[in-house]
Amino acid sequence: MQDTPQDHEAVAKAFDAKVGIKSTGSALCLVVGRVSPIAAINAVQGSIAVTLSSTRMLAVIELTTLSLLQRHPDVVLAGPVNIDQGRLARFAHLVGANISA
Repeated sequence: MQDTPQDHEAVAKAFDAKVGIKSTGSALCLVVGRVSPIAAINAVQGSIAVTLSSTRMLAVIELTTLSLLQRHPDVVLAGPVNIDQGRLARFAHLVGANISA
C-alpha cells in the first residue's frame, strides 16, 4: 500500500500540524561534524551563523546542496532547524542578551 497526499493531510489534521516541504532557497541548519565542519560548510558555499562548539555549528545552507553536505566525510549530521522567534526573544530578554528576533 502506498501513501497518498490525502493520507498525509489526514495525519497532519489529526495532530493539528502544518506540513510543508521546501526544496529551494536556503535554510538554517545544524551541522555536527566528526571534526570541525567549517571546511564541509565552505565546500557547499554555506555560511556559518553561530558556532556552538568546535564540532557543532548553525549555518545557512542552500537546500539544493544540503544532501552534498550530509554526505561529506567530516559531517555526522546536517539538517534544517526552526527557531521560534518569540521564544528566542523571551530567552534573550531573560538572559540579557542582545538578540533581535
